[in-house]
Amino acid sequence: MSVAAVASRAIAPEPTTATGRANARDIAPLEGTVRELLETFFDTQRERCAAYERWNAASAAALAGTLSDEAFVSATTAATASMGALSEKIIACERGLRKLECDEMATMVRIVQMGERTRLEMTCALHALRRARNRGEWSWQRSDAKVRMDNVARASEVNVDEVSGELRPSWAHVSGDNASACTRGCACVQEAPEPTREEFDNAVAEATQELERSAQEINDAVEELRYALEDEL
Repeated sequence: MSVAAVASRAIAPEPTTATGRANARDIAPLEGTVRELLETFFDTQRERCAAYERWNAASAAALAGTLSDEAFVSATTAATASMGALSEKIIACERGLRKLECDEMATMVRIVQMGERTRLEMTCALHALRRARNRGEWSWQRSDAKVRMDNVARASEVNVDEVSGELRPSWAHVSGDNASACTRGCACVQEAPEPTREEFDNAVAEATQELERSAQEINDAVEELRYALEDEL
């Protein structure tokens, strides 16, 4: 089962694009020289990196129990809104470069944008999956915990009925439902048919691989654009 299928069981999607941005057809080319457009591109990418750092830090804090669900929802809303605005700037840079007939540079910018779309979707999916599991309410989590509790009870002669059978991973401290904050949903856990343990593990592995692949594609294209900027200096 795909990442989208498993993640959709733990989130409530909203009617927006994956990047949260406006329709690309409405974005005008950015005016400026080739050097100015490339510098704008790199400034925008740095802003993206900073936005991801803040978002991932908020996710880690939420999983560790040092940030409330409400605060994480707010951080997610801010992150996805920021990604949408930054995507519009990148598209405007791409169109500005095409207007200047710098098609090779524009293509590299387009590759970055496509990679960033995947990066955003997979980051959202991983946040959603981890927070859903964090709640410890899926039947296979309770089953695993029950086996461990039985073993502990037999070893210590404690009545299993007096011991909680609910699994809580070491990083699980968050509970409660949340409203959706983005299409793939990093902050949107609601009641839904649960995935099996195998489906969950496969979805996490697939999302992680896709995230790594998109990061490599982004880095390769950014490196080509860095060389292009050096030629313009």
